[in-house]
Amino acid sequence: MHDGVPLEQTTWSKAFEMAFIVPILCVLREMMSAAIDEASKQRNRLEAMSTTLMSGFENIYDAVADKFIIEGDSQAFNEFNATVASIKIQNGPVFQTVDKLPALYLACHRVLPLYKDFVVEMIQNTKADKESRVAPLKSMYRALEKSAFRVDGKQWSANCVLDVVRGMVMYENMQGIRRAFAYLCAEKSIKIVRIKNRFANKTTGGWRDCMVNFHFEIDSQKVICELQLVHKKLMVARKQLSGHKDYVTYRAAVELSEAAAARALWHKARLIRWATSVLRTVNNDKDVLPSHI
Repeated sequence: MHDGVPLEQTTWSKAFEMAFIVPILCVLREMMSAAIDEASKQRNRLEAMSTTLMSGFENIYDAVADKFIIEGDSQAFNEFNATVASIKIQNGPVFQTVDKLPALYLACHRVLPLYKDFVVEMIQNTKADKESRVAPLKSMYRALEKSAFRVDGKQWSANCVLDVVRGMVMYENMQGIRRAFAYLCAEKSIKIVRIKNRFANKTTGGWRDCMVNFHFEIDSQKVICELQLVHKKLMVARKQLSGHKDYVTYRAAVELSEAAAARALWHKARLIRWATSVLRTVNNDKDVLPSHI
């Protein structure tokens, strides 16, 4: 039992996991391993292409951040960064208590209702934008990718995936971001385990937000969830970047296309598309997920 949800009330049985989920993950692991080996030969070329493409996004995000956040809302921006810097949490990497991907997803499905209730209440209490939301669980394929690309010697362990359960709260200004952060810090039902203040340290593509990872104190498995605190002006800019999704798709295609010979890759790509569609069905099909989802 996990926080009142008996395993026998779900249809995600161990037999189902071993007969269906695990074989698909094994196939994908084999494909990803081969792709990583081949892609390493094209590393410099891929990095150069990525840098060129990302610079365009960075310029746009920087212009918006300068106008509306760093210069336009400088006092609240600086106060927020100072507040975040003053919060003391554990040093070093943070990991899930579960390292097997199927087990992690089962745990995440069980904690999702608790997370949804928490975020909905937070949206109301902090006057967040109406576009704030809880996202669907992260795709199992993307989580497998994260475990595949680990460089700490623990490849394929899923304990590094901290954003299977995820959501976003959005605010018009930095005062709202500060209000949301204070709300999280004061909330006794959660324990914050990691903070990534990307308002102070933007991503390579120029994106800025604050990512807070936490688990619920009543959750016996301490499943780590993620919540992004987002500035509305930056989100508007992202939505206007119509090529952003195309870029992500293009980047993935480039990495795969350079991974192996064209004929071998074509067969791999077909299998990956099939396996991905199956995993997406597993994520969304209520017949194979815990009964309360």
